[in-house]
Amino acid sequence: MNRYLWRILKQGCMLLVIIWLVFSVLKHFAYVEEYGGSKSQHEEGSVNGFKKGNRDEQHTGSSNAIPFMGPSNKTKQEHVKMKKDKKKQIEERMERLKRICKEFKDSYEYKHPAVTTKSIQLMQVSLDKHTLLWCSVLKAGFSNFRDTFNKLKAKRTILKIDMKLSHKKITNYTIRLLNVRNPWERLLSSYWDRIMTNHKPPTNTRNKWGRTMMAKYHNLNPKKIKYDDINVTFTEFLQYIVENPKHNRGHLEPHWMQYFESCKPCDVPYNFIVKTESLTEDAGFFFKQLGFNKNPFGDTERKNRAERLEKSYKDVPSWIMKRLITIYYWDFRLFGYDIEPPHVV
Repeated sequence: MNRYLWRILKQGCMLLVIIWLVFSVLKHFAYVEEYGGSKSQHEEGSVNGFKKGNRDEQHTGSSNAIPFMGPSNKTKQEHVKMKKDKKKQIEERMERLKRICKEFKDSYEYKHPAVTTKSIQLMQVSLDKHTLLWCSVLKAGFSNFRDTFNKLKAKRTILKIDMKLSHKKITNYTIRLLNVRNPWERLLSSYWDRIMTNHKPPTNTRNKWGRTMMAKYHNLNPKKIKYDDINVTFTEFLQYIVENPKHNRGHLEPHWMQYFESCKPCDVPYNFIVKTESLTEDAGFFFKQLGFNKNPFGDTERKNRAERLEKSYKDVPSWIMKRLITIYYWDFRLFGYDIEPPHVV
């Protein structure tokens, strides 16, 4: 009797193992179908002019790298929802830009630009089957994109495009990328990285503008200030910008120049706007449209952003903040950033 029960128990265990194996294999193939090369991924689709493809084997080793156990149905549904939400978010950014550009073109800033050159400098990025055009804004995720493009061995070439011919020539590129950042955050980042950080070898921004600012507000001879001794407050940095908005050959220095001046977003037909505040998600969606199933960008999440901003701006006088709003007004409006300052004294 005991032998008979043991045989039944043994057969039952074997049946459970077989059921588990079949279920695991089915989930594995479901995962491959969803993320690793399904028919839908190879069909041509478009988001703002992008064409889809699959490059997992080229950039992540091989398809064998896919985990054996795939995500649950709930996880896959969340993934699809996030993709749809991000697509909608990008489209809304483009719609807003188009709408606010109508207002901007009636403004004094548009009719009397600080950057009056007849050409615009953009970067051409050649990446496998794609060649994209990029207005590479400094202190707005530029380093992250540059490092990722270098990792992917993309070829970057600086182009000067005649503004009169820009629309016709630029629309030949199906991908036209623009990266932006909250102006309040960008100013703070520029201050710490380009003025206060003692880079070695010396950087031109700290050496020239840090020295100039310190000399002006500390009543010093700029030639006698050592590079290692350059030290200005955040308020002094901002005050110099509002008092000298044309300090760099008639316009602001590139690390804190307005987007509407450097990238001409109402004249150049960009079709993809990436924001630093959601850089990891935006870049993941961007590279997904290029055919990368795995985001090569990496995590760029920044924590305590609001607290850091409020703490940094709390001692800045209101008159400086008001002048900054005037200078960067159209950057706030065009790209949907909150124009209210983090803190006003």
